[in-house]
Amino acid sequence: MMRRLLPLTVVLALAATASPALAGEPDPGHADLYQHDPGDPRITLDWHFAGSYPAWFRANIETELEVNWDDPVANNSNVPRYDNGGDNTGGGTVTYTAGATSPCTGSTVWLACNPAGGLTAFNIYVRSVPSASAPTWMWYHRDNTCSDLYDGNPNPDDGFPTSACFSILRVVAHESTHNTLVRPHYDSAAEGETLMGSVTPTPNGSPDYWNRKNFLKCDLAAAQLEYGPADAAGKYADCFNVKPGDGAKGLNSALTITTGASYTRCSNTSATVAGRLSLANSAAYEDMRNWPLSGRSIRIDRKPANSSTWTNGIATATASGSGGNNWSKAIATTTAGTFNYRATWFTSLAEPAVNSSNEVTWTIQWTTVGCPT
Repeated sequence: MMRRLLPLTVVLALAATASPALAGEPDPGHADLYQHDPGDPRITLDWHFAGSYPAWFRANIETELEVNWDDPVANNSNVPRYDNGGDNTGGGTVTYTAGATSPCTGSTVWLACNPAGGLTAFNIYVRSVPSASAPTWMWYHRDNTCSDLYDGNPNPDDGFPTSACFSILRVVAHESTHNTLVRPHYDSAAEGETLMGSVTPTPNGSPDYWNRKNFLKCDLAAAQLEYGPADAAGKYADCFNVKPGDGAKGLNSALTITTGASYTRCSNTSATVAGRLSLANSAAYEDMRNWPLSGRSIRIDRKPANSSTWTNGIATATASGSGGNNWSKAIATTTAGTFNYRATWFTSLAEPAVNSSNEVTWTIQWTTVGCPT
């Protein structure tokens, strides 16, 4: 996708259109650009520099692709990762060029572009600025400043009166998202929801997001839908707090019990119940459907079978693991009688995207008859 600019607030417009969308909706046109089915290992994209470039450029591109892109909080997804194996050929290519026209579209108003996503031999082009064809634009990360240090004070004048500043990290994050996940741009979303708008912000125009180094919340939502989460105990994208719109939050959870609904046990032994806590098995959740909600605590309540009053929180079980049952609890009591039990996982402020689960119930008759003493 091509990025272009308008003067002074200087915005890069990437030549693509986006369908109207509601705030909080994952990027339209997102796709599994590198075929990846649930349970498949994460794909690694090899890449190299196309030539010998300045040290600041190489260091920042490597940091962006191999550290920031992989941030486990901002990017809890299995979207392909990048790895520069130290080779000079093969895989994808990052090219730093002073060309006046975009290698992707031919436009003269551009900062970076990726001509086509989903290619192992991908190309990400980054424009060398300032340069003769763009004398007023600069990369912040060259000197970690938006001030023109090359105007004769303190450094020799380079002839480029720079005034518009951009983040090379954000630009590369944007192009990397085109490469792995999103085809069109997304101009109807709020600024804090996605990197994939058709404009590249400046510090003055967007102090909070101009230097964003990794996914925003709806970029993460799209990545989780298409490639699944990386860490089952990690966070689901805040973008789901309204989309798909199931319940008060965006995603429904599902709790099951697989060990039966009725037991008889000696009151000096225990009964182990087990089941699964996951996201709902909904086609709308794509690669997240039935994904385990590991690391979450399930509350277990109890009441006598002939009572309507529950005692809450007599035990807890923590979901762990991924396949099949992922929670279990050994229930014990020294009191004979028949008791009803229920288990529920409750959402919290730390889970803005996932609704509380359904409750599951079972009954245990605790007896002393025929039991060892």
